[in-house]
Amino acid sequence: CVAGRGAWIGGGAGPADLLLALPLAAIQSAELDAATAVLHLHDDEASRGGKDYRRFWNGALRAFNLLQFLPGGFWTTRLGIERQRYPEFSAPLDPPPVPDVAGEAWREAVEIAAPDARSLLREIAEGGAPVPEIGFELAGDGGTVVAEAEAAWPDLKVAVLLPEQESGADAFREAGWRVFGEPGDSETRDGAGIVAALAKEE
Repeated sequence: CVAGRGAWIGGGAGPADLLLALPLAAIQSAELDAATAVLHLHDDEASRGGKDYRRFWNGALRAFNLLQFLPGGFWTTRLGIERQRYPEFSAPLDPPPVPDVAGEAWREAVEIAAPDARSLLREIAEGGAPVPEIGFELAGDGGTVVAEAEAAWPDLKVAVLLPEQESGADAFREAGWRVFGEPGDSETRDGAGIVAALAKEE
């Protein structure tokens, strides 16, 4: 179910539905802001007939006052869906396709990677590189996480960072890693360059 589509349109027996979702890659990197939290209120005539409906409505508003601060937080209502008040949901929301790569381990790595990294990972896979660790966390003194990489080859000390991870580039470099993804780096989206760097480290 996505934003009131699918089984959600019929709704459950309660006064509201709450959908919480967190991508696997975000779970691995503990990025709670990547969560989607959708509150779907049953505001049709049949649902509004109960004596406790006003209390449920107020409770839903209080819940959304908290959820709205998530980047992926929003709400919908039954009547809003029926009356097409949400133009962003007027067409099915299909996830971006996962690039086809050879090998089960590579397919799994690409599938759990962030959509923005999948094309690059496919290039790297086609170049014959070993499978990376997705959602890698670089630990500093005492085991504290000091930086993250979307894809990493720990044994070879090569990491690929997404734009939102670039603040950790210095920590990787100080630990002796080769980093791809920094601003102005011509090799940032060059799969062949990354494959060559991996081969050199091997």
